[in-house]
Amino acid sequence: MTSTLEPIMGSLIEDAPTKEFQDHTRAMMGRGYVTIVSIYPGLLEYRSRHYGLPVYTLKPPPRGGYSGLRVYDTEEWMNRPDPTDGKPTWLPGPIPARVVANALVQIWARSSLGNKSGFAPGVGIIEGDEPTTTELKALRDMQNKLFNWYILDANGKHLKGEATEINEIHRMAAKEMLDKGAEKLPWYPTVAFTEVKDCIACGKQIETRALVCPECKTDLPARYLQYNLDTAADPMVAAFIAKMNFGKGHSKGKDN
Repeated sequence: MTSTLEPIMGSLIEDAPTKEFQDHTRAMMGRGYVTIVSIYPGLLEYRSRHYGLPVYTLKPPPRGGYSGLRVYDTEEWMNRPDPTDGKPTWLPGPIPARVVANALVQIWARSSLGNKSGFAPGVGIIEGDEPTTTELKALRDMQNKLFNWYILDANGKHLKGEATEINEIHRMAAKEMLDKGAEKLPWYPTVAFTEVKDCIACGKQIETRALVCPECKTDLPARYLQYNLDTAADPMVAAFIAKMNFGKGHSKGKDN
């Protein structure tokens, strides 16, 4: 059995710089819809098994603004027993837009680290096509509680020496709540990782860009040349030797 409903492409409705709405990409003609609004500064996505296999997406809104998604009544193919012989058969089951929208809001809430503590991102269903001031304030109050939880969580991890547990979600929350003040938090700057290599003389790990080992003081380019070693193992030394050889050849050319 196949559905008689014809898909139409959704449209992106933009009113920059404060808001951005979009229809999901496989809307169904003649069906009702519900609008979800987000003030969450990150991308929210969910791939469903609904009609047309849409990927429901809420884009990051502009700072201080919001983004929205219109979710339509849809269908999902469900495996149901045939009443005549009891054998399983696939039938399209209708799903109201509000049921879809409620499920999406819950899914995106559960994906946040603070969900177990009762906090959720600023994402919710609105009654009309555009959010009211009251609806936006409710979303902001809800999200502020989540983001304050993220900041406190990162503070605790920092004090316990668990810096590797602090991620970009924590930093995003700090940036959203504190703007430039986030840079003053001791855990906000990302950790810079220095690439290293093994010194061919003493075996100690040193910075990749080093030409002289700070441990044993070996001149690495000289060592490679002295023992005719393959410089492919150290691109920095190879580049230095190539530059040095080019300089010698260039000087000879001038003399001639």
